Amino acid sequence: YTDVNGCSNMAMQTFTVNTAPVVTASSTASSICPGGSVTLTGGGAATYSWDNSVVDGVPFTPAATMTYIVTGTDGNGCSDTASIMVSVNSVLPVVANASPSASICAGNPVTLTGSGAATYSWDNSVVDGVAFTPSSTATYIVTGTDANGCVGGDTITITVNPLPTVSGSASSTTVCASDAAVTLTGTPTGGTWSGTGVTGTSFVPATAGAGTHTATYQLTDTNGCDGSATVTITVNACVGIAEATSAEAIIVYPNPTTGIFTMTFTQEGPFVVNIMTVDGKILSTEQRTNNGAAQNFDLSSYPKGIYLLEVQSAAGRSFSKIVLQ
Repeated sequence: YTDVNGCSNMAMQTFTVNTAPVVTASSTASSICPGGSVTLTGGGAATYSWDNSVVDGVPFTPAATMTYIVTGTDGNGCSDTASIMVSVNSVLPVVANASPSASICAGNPVTLTGSGAATYSWDNSVVDGVAFTPSSTATYIVTGTDANGCVGGDTITITVNPLPTVSGSASSTTVCASDAAVTLTGTPTGGTWSGTGVTGTSFVPATAGAGTHTATYQLTDTNGCDGSATVTITVNACVGIAEATSAEAIIVYPNPTTGIFTMTFTQEGPFVVNIMTVDGKILSTEQRTNNGAAQNFDLSSYPKGIYLLEVQSAAGRSFSKIVLQ
């Protein structure tokens, strides 16, 4: 400095320029699952201040993917900033599925599978994609894990419907081939009968033929569950042979006939005489007594063909075929 007199002097001041800190930002994880926690930590300075209310070194739970900024200050009051992004994975859309349906019939298998993840774990010892047979209605939980280790879950209720209680009966279980159709009754109503000689709700002995036959009643309820019951019917030939008397209980002649035939009773009456078609349909019924004389019957009003003659008495029943020419 020089004053007005031309005199001068000088002074010196030294300034120290501190090196600015190089602040870093680190995270315990760069990608987390929904609901997971993460800890952010600053480095390269003495103290750290984060945005978004984050506290350095203290775990927190991010709600969504976001970039966080930290300001670090050293002992000289110099500061620097750094940033780090934390990704929050999407919610895992795990879905529990049942095949063929979540409503099944007792005794039927079901297969449970998960979707929306990479691997799946079920409770109640269920194996994903492997069929099993539930014993009762139950709710099953699946946990799915994706490639990031994130988990999601879902539940499904499998309803096990009981099989319908079904029974079947027949108006007669031992018949002759020439007998009238047997009535079949199934409970509850609404099912169907099947089997040899079965038509609708009738069993026709002549159609089935001699032997032992099984009629099956099948019912499907409103849940799609099936129940069944069977009835065994024995068909005896019986033609020309009395069920409870001898074959000589009646004598028919001429046979074949052109219309009028004669029948002689060899046992005590009274008798009920039924003329029937071969499928058991009764065409006429007459009351006759055994007076020791031959008795005439007229078939001339019927079409030509084969008919069955049934004679009922206190001793039993006798049958005979008669051919109308």
